[in-house]
Amino acid sequence: MSSIDLPVQPTEGSAESINCPLCDYDLRGLTQPRCPECGHRFDWEELKQRAREKHPFLFESYPNRNAWSFAKTFLAGWRPARFFTILKPHERIRPLRLVLYWVATSAVLTLLFVPILLRQLLATRDSLAQQGQSLANIYQSLPPTDPMYKAIITSYGSIAAYTNILTNPSWERVWIQSMRMQSYRMPILPLFVSLLAWPWATFAVLMLCRASLNQARIRSSQVLRCVIYSCDAAAIFGAALVLFPPDGLYRILELLPRRVAYFIAFPFLLPVFATAVLFGGYVAYRLWQAHKRYLRLPHALPMAVASQVIVGLCLLIYAMRAAGM
Repeated sequence: MSSIDLPVQPTEGSAESINCPLCDYDLRGLTQPRCPECGHRFDWEELKQRAREKHPFLFESYPNRNAWSFAKTFLAGWRPARFFTILKPHERIRPLRLVLYWVATSAVLTLLFVPILLRQLLATRDSLAQQGQSLANIYQSLPPTDPMYKAIITSYGSIAAYTNILTNPSWERVWIQSMRMQSYRMPILPLFVSLLAWPWATFAVLMLCRASLNQARIRSSQVLRCVIYSCDAAAIFGAALVLFPPDGLYRILELLPRRVAYFIAFPFLLPVFATAVLFGGYVAYRLWQAHKRYLRLPHALPMAVASQVIVGLCLLIYAMRAAGM
């Protein structure tokens, strides 16, 4: 008997295996269209037919049309209610293609942030070199009887060797100094790392908060699919931060002592807070639609919001640590 002639409710002896798309439970022999393992509700005929259908544009399903499928998937994700209604759990998950989709969106972030980070590092190196030259002029004029002169000779062998270190700072020193100065600049590195890691941090939080997911027995690959397609807007938010940086705030902060700026002016955390609130809020909305329409989980909204609150707080802590606060 062909698969088309299968009964509406497949029996245990049926040759065709029909598994739950969320947890892989064998659905043959059930009398109700509801998975006893995860609670997923379905329609028998729709499940059999759609298992043989291909998504019209999903990036995972079109390895031979990468650019076209990426653009269609990325644009469709901005209407998450429709996107996660069209996307069905029984469509085959390709983890490598999911990771490739994240890599593609991350490449856009890299092109935006890396040039700015390099420019900051070069500016820091020039600043350190100028400071070093000023100090070198002072040390070169020291008399041999000066205690500082003797200390430099003991540690470095000659004044010239020490001044060479001051005027040619190592990249390790440049990196450390640049990170310390993040509190008075656009925090490029914390924002870049946070946006890159956001989907994986969200996935980790959802996996840790498995109180409901454990009851549902939902496969982690299903959750990963929801997270990757919910966080692909990082490139747009990154572009907004790069194109519209709050430079005016940093100029004001540079006029204030560091401690005063920290306690009064709310230092460099403005773009970090903006990212945590705006991007986290938008991702929470997408995750809510994914959990509600795709996974069909109960308490979808609280779970989505809680995950983004935790990830946002982790972002703030990391950004403050990176700036030496």
